[in-house]
Amino acid sequence: MMAAADISESNLADLRLGEALGSTVFDAMVESMAVLDAQGVIVAVNQRWHEYAQANGATTAVNRAVGLNYLALCDCVVGQAQAQEAGPVAAGIRAVLNGEKQDFHLEYPCHAVDQSHWFHLHVSPLRGSLAGVLVAHEDITQRVLAQQAVLESEQRYRMLFEMSGDAIMLTAPDGHVFDANPAACRMFQRSREELCQLGRNGVVDTSEAHLAVALKVRQQTGHFAGETTFLRKDGSKLIGEVSSTVFTDKDGNARTSMVIRDVSERKRMEAALKDNEQRMSAVFQASPIGIVISRIKTGEILDVNEACLRLYGYTREQALGYTAAELGAYVYPEQRLRLVQLLNEQGYANASAVDYRSHTGEHGVLEVSARRISIQGESCLLAMMMDVTERHQSEALMHEQAFHDPLTRLPNRRLLGDRLRQTMATARRNGYFGALIYLDLDNFKPLNDTHGHDMGDLLLVEVAKRLSQVVRAMDTVARVGGDEFVILLDELDTTLVAARAQALAVAEKVRDKLDRPYQLTVHSDGFADRIIEHNCSASLGIVLFANDDTTDKELLSWADAAMYQAKHNGRNQIHLYQTPA
Repeated sequence: MMAAADISESNLADLRLGEALGSTVFDAMVESMAVLDAQGVIVAVNQRWHEYAQANGATTAVNRAVGLNYLALCDCVVGQAQAQEAGPVAAGIRAVLNGEKQDFHLEYPCHAVDQSHWFHLHVSPLRGSLAGVLVAHEDITQRVLAQQAVLESEQRYRMLFEMSGDAIMLTAPDGHVFDANPAACRMFQRSREELCQLGRNGVVDTSEAHLAVALKVRQQTGHFAGETTFLRKDGSKLIGEVSSTVFTDKDGNARTSMVIRDVSERKRMEAALKDNEQRMSAVFQASPIGIVISRIKTGEILDVNEACLRLYGYTREQALGYTAAELGAYVYPEQRLRLVQLLNEQGYANASAVDYRSHTGEHGVLEVSARRISIQGESCLLAMMMDVTERHQSEALMHEQAFHDPLTRLPNRRLLGDRLRQTMATARRNGYFGALIYLDLDNFKPLNDTHGHDMGDLLLVEVAKRLSQVVRAMDTVARVGGDEFVILLDELDTTLVAARAQALAVAEKVRDKLDRPYQLTVHSDGFADRIIEHNCSASLGIVLFANDDTTDKELLSWADAAMYQAKHNGRNQIHLYQTPA
């Protein structure tokens, strides 16, 4: 991301952005950036570099960075388990410094204790008379997680494949294309059938010398990441940031995935920043990121780019007539106040999901970065925003599908496991009991056999509704199998006798609720609806837990065993599991 201030004629006629604005834009970049001289010494870092260093507990020396030898730092940690990328990074930087490579790319993991992160390293030479390189670290965690999701689940893969903003193509190592997502069709201006017919060589600029090297690297290592030139149908070219991985499909055939992000605009912006600071105004207006520059003292908006105007639905003349506070009023109040508080406390504020509405009433989600800047001695505010509404909706949908049963919308076994472990940990700390009720429907199969699976699904949905009506809001009802459900009871009494009585009371309510007749409506095209009455009781097994060393898997196993004992006792029964002494 890059930005520059197009100073309005009426307010900034005497300001010259020049070098000051170049530094401002450098600090405003979302990537962590460092400039190294010919010996590898850090001569400049941007604000994002400092923020990332502070957030990850870097030493004072590393945080300050300028004056340190980046190559020496890499050499010192070569061979350490947590710094496996140090050797390749140092070698790549030296190759660019020595003119052996035009640039260098590397994707690598950088995991914290409680979070996983991946980064894309890009090393490019400085232009002009200066000898050195620009080292940029881009956070590609979301993209890597998306690729992992594609390989983990066919269902989630298809959703991610179709909805991804990045172009994705599935190919064979020889270049045959099996599938392409809508983003790829838009990127190359071709239909899915055309891309499959053309193959990889129909969209890749095969005249590039490094293409053969990239394919060989992928063949040897199973992965390639870098930049490649692609061809659109109209003959125009685009620069794509490519991540390609070799994998084996369910039939044992070698396949490759290509995830392509059009970075042509970003490359043009980088060139503008390096070649000529006078082009900053054009870059500012062409940026896909919404940018607003305003005076802090008065709130007067000095400049706003086209992307921001599209976000809010204003013309340039309308936006320049507002103050920053008035424009910010379209952000939801609680979130706006939090951003203002952070700006006042630390001089910058970042938020990955901010709810907003345009002046036309359309709602969306923004990723916002704002910071105090100085333009030739005047205190200003630089605010950058990107519409992430679709991404936010996609992530919410992925989370819903990953943790909930698609039929009943209840938590699935995975989410139940997470909540059970949390409840067990809280019970150990606070000394109260919890309980698991494992239940299985007694008369479900005859309904399926007689009236089909659609009727069985109607029954399962009705069972889910009845179970949810019985428990408290803090409790969890999950579907863990075909006709098997689990209820997790939280914060029961601190004494075993009282907790047992509470769990049995809930189980009896469940047993009674499920034992009542079900009125299931059958819809048939061209025929009147008919109602089928079905009786279906349940067998329930209960296990209590508190401050002990029992595992979540043991509890589920014991509750399951108690449920089967209830079935053995005659069905429509409740059996309490006696935990080992």
